[in-house]
Amino acid sequence: MSANKQLKKGQKKCSKRRLRKGIIVGPLSIVLSGCCLFIVFQTFKLNVLPVFLLLPIVIFLITIPLILIIFTNFKIKNKIARFICGTLIIAISIGYGIGGMYLKKTNNMFSNVTSLSNEIKNTVSVLTLVDSNINEVVDLNNQTIGMIKEIDTVATVKSIKDLENKKVIYEAVEYPGAVELASALYNGEVDAIIFNEAYRSVFQDIEDFWSFNKDTKAINQTIFYTKREKALDKTSNPVNNIMSDTFTVFISGNDSYGSLNEASRSDVNMLVTVNPKTHVVLMTSIPRDYYVEEVCTPADACNYGMMDKLTHTGLHGIQTTEESIENLLNITINYNVRVNFSSLVNLVDAIGGIDVLVEQGKEVVRFSANDTKGVTGGWNHLEGERALAFARERHAYEDGDFQRVQNQQIVMKAIIDKLTSPTMFSHYGDFIDALSGAFETNMSLEEMNALLRYEITFRPHWEFASFAMSGTPDFQMSAALGDFAYVTVLDDNSVDLANKKIKAVIDGDSIENISSIE
Repeated sequence: MSANKQLKKGQKKCSKRRLRKGIIVGPLSIVLSGCCLFIVFQTFKLNVLPVFLLLPIVIFLITIPLILIIFTNFKIKNKIARFICGTLIIAISIGYGIGGMYLKKTNNMFSNVTSLSNEIKNTVSVLTLVDSNINEVVDLNNQTIGMIKEIDTVATVKSIKDLENKKVIYEAVEYPGAVELASALYNGEVDAIIFNEAYRSVFQDIEDFWSFNKDTKAINQTIFYTKREKALDKTSNPVNNIMSDTFTVFISGNDSYGSLNEASRSDVNMLVTVNPKTHVVLMTSIPRDYYVEEVCTPADACNYGMMDKLTHTGLHGIQTTEESIENLLNITINYNVRVNFSSLVNLVDAIGGIDVLVEQGKEVVRFSANDTKGVTGGWNHLEGERALAFARERHAYEDGDFQRVQNQQIVMKAIIDKLTSPTMFSHYGDFIDALSGAFETNMSLEEMNALLRYEITFRPHWEFASFAMSGTPDFQMSAALGDFAYVTVLDDNSVDLANKKIKAVIDGDSIENISSIE
């Protein structure tokens, strides 16, 4: 064979080897490049890293794939070396892809929780007793239907129009409040009642109606949505710089499961005042049954100026609860966060549970809220449902609601401790999924990102302080019920202390020596 032919044959073999190499390495390089661009884009979009960290991280993310691609495609000829590089390309591509997806989930979560729902869901039912012969809407013809039109005008009118559209002819009987309405159904004064489902949980606090859910059935339901005006949702009080200015967040825990846009009571009421300069965080818990003056904007249609439990103000929206608290404590609330029962359960489960320290003498055999296993003295590991029950329990304690608000602070602190622990990395994906639908806030996306940048940049050592407001048990007229109900009458000293402690944190002063009215 001539030298020329041998040369051509060698060139063909070399070309085939390069082709085979290109068929494998080329697509892998393209995939790695795509994954690299994806994670870099999501890193910039997240916007939580300070510049001094962002640039080195981005350079590192780009440099490693670039070196691998160059060496694998142009420098390395040894098969074993190319195999190792190819394996590294696959591994880094997978890592970048997963990392980019986590960052994308985090971005989506921030977008979800800072985009307040535009509408609030309202459900109005026509209820009869379980043993009633009225089983369908048509059976309501020529019957008597009770209603509380004066207090609950919008919901009642919606239900009335629904019945009219269904050609139901009935006799209407109006009552001054929810208790009188339910009593009329029980004693046979009316055959059915128009009932706003937002009030259903209220009856759990009334001894005569503990079995209300079992005693009644819904014959007809009217669902309507009311607009949530962003301008009225307390978005006008943000601080100038959330990384340096002290701010107060109102955390409202609704007593409902499922969607956050359901109208319901505000079962948990906590103020969190944060001073970024002194690194002090004050948690102020307010009893749900505090007897307060309702304050709201006209659009919220609350019982303005009337006295009621704080928890009942949530029936008219978080804005009403927030404004009533501002009026009570003479403070300004900058932001709010809204959660419900499902939020807490899902969040605690997503982070692998929480650990709480229970004082001796505060043991509970079984929680009354959901009949789950209680807690013993010392450390207890709680999953979602037990954490919720622990935060809601009051019947097992001598000081009832006061201990409950303390338990809520314990749960809040335990969640924060778990979120800042190294074990969170193994739960990060589940945590982000749970957090996405766990709460909503009127804090802007930019402000949340700024807080994270502050935490990452300075790694401050936060000092947590807590205060639980107190009062005296009593029975007073409830505007929502139109009847007397169990309430907690304000303790003036407690209200004054709360006001002074919050203002001391805002001013950067110590709160340790604040103990009584001057």
